[in-house]
Amino acid sequence: PERACEECGGEPIDYCPACEGVFCRGCFQRLHCRGRRAEHLRLDLSMAGFKMKSNVETMQNQVVNVQWHPFHDDHGIRYYYNFETHRSVRQLSRKELMWRPPPPLPT
Repeated sequence: PERACEECGGEPIDYCPACEGVFCRGCFQRLHCRGRRAEHLRLDLSMAGFKMKSNVETMQNQVVNVQWHPFHDDHGIRYYYNFETHRSVRQLSRKELMWRPPPPLPT
């Protein structure tokens, strides 16, 4: 069965892993324009089904580094996604696990 926007029933193009819902662009923007939902990620519909933990403290403990973000697929298998390079991997290399952001510039 084809998926439909959870709000209006139209054709979805966006997926919100925090809400675990699919939306047309207009409904996504309307629902995610303010409040805590404004912090939610907007992913392409092809990412539908991937989940994020809702507990902020748990998420902070799971973040590997600022480049790679953990998710779970439909089968509950963990994978990592890099929003800068648009890559996903099942395991991170030792180099990627040890990566740290550069220190801030002095003011």
